[in-house]
Amino acid sequence: MVEKLDYSQLSWYGVNVKLSQRVDIPLEKIAPNVEQPRRGVKADEELRKNIEVTGTLINPILLEPLRDGVDEYMIIDGERRWEAYKALSTVQKKPEFAKIPSQIVNRPLNVSERLRIWVSIHRQRKDWSAKEKEAVAYDLVKSVGIEEAQAILGVSMTEVRKLIDAMELAQRMPQDQEFSAQISYAREIRSLAKPYRNDDELVNRIIKRIDDGEITTSKRIRDLKQIFKHPKALEVFKKEDTSLKDAWAVLPEPKPEGVSGREGLTQSISNLLRYLETLPAVEVDNLKKDSSFLEQLDQCQSALKSIRKMVSRG
Repeated sequence: MVEKLDYSQLSWYGVNVKLSQRVDIPLEKIAPNVEQPRRGVKADEELRKNIEVTGTLINPILLEPLRDGVDEYMIIDGERRWEAYKALSTVQKKPEFAKIPSQIVNRPLNVSERLRIWVSIHRQRKDWSAKEKEAVAYDLVKSVGIEEAQAILGVSMTEVRKLIDAMELAQRMPQDQEFSAQISYAREIRSLAKPYRNDDELVNRIIKRIDDGEITTSKRIRDLKQIFKHPKALEVFKKEDTSLKDAWAVLPEPKPEGVSGREGLTQSISNLLRYLETLPAVEVDNLKKDSSFLEQLDQCQSALKSIRKMVSRG
C-alpha cells in the first residue's frame, strides 16, 4: 500500500483536493474510468514508442483512490499513457514498465468533481477535440446544470446548447457506429438550415438511411441539401419505400446553355460554375482514381490559366 505520501493543497474549478508527490503505482492496481470524456480507442502507437525511447513519463497520470484506505485507483487523466505502459509491460514483456509514474488525489471524487478536474487539465493543454467537448458538455449539464457547465467550459451559453444538441442527436444514431461517426453525422445534420434540422420527420429519415447503409459518410449529408431544396425530391426522400437514388433521380440534370457570339466564353464559364456549385461531393470522390478524368482536369486547368493570362494582358 502507498503510505506517507506528501500531499499539497490544490484547487481545480472549485474542487479542493490534496495532490500527492510523484509516485510509481503498479499497473494492476489501476482501473480506467468507463465514463471518462475521451472516448474511442485509447491505444496510441506513437505515444508508446516515445515512452519506450524516454523510458518514463514527463507528465505522470492522475489517479483517485477507489475507496478510502484501499490500495486501488481509478484514472482521472492519462488513460492513453496507462495503455501504452500496459502494452510495453505485458505485450513486449518489459518489466521496467510494470509501474507507472502517478499523482494521486487524497480522496474519491464524485462525477462533477472528476469532470471539473478533467476539463481544467485539458483546457490548459488545449488538446481536446470538439467531439470531446460535446461529450463533456453533455455529462456536465446532467451533473451540475447548464449554467454551471457553461462556466466550467468557458464558452457561451449558445455554444453549450449546440454541444448538447449535437450529443443528443448522436445518441439517436445507429448504435453499431463508432462514436466519432455518430457525432460527425450529428454535426452535419445540425449544420442544415433550421427548417430541415428542426423537421423531426426529415431527421428521422436521414438517420434511417444511415442505418440502412444508404448514407455512409457525413459528407453525403451535405449533398442532401440539393434534394431538400427541391420540393418533389424532398417528398420522395421522406417516403419509406423509396431509395436515395429515387430522390436524386427527381432532380433536373444541370445542362449547359447554348453559347454563341461574343458572350459565348462568358456564358460557358458561368455555366461551368453553376454546374460545379451543385455537384455532389460524392461524385467527386468517385473520380479520385479515374486517370482519364484527372488528365482532362489538368487540361482544363491549363486552358483556364492561359485565358486568365491573356485577359490580364489587356
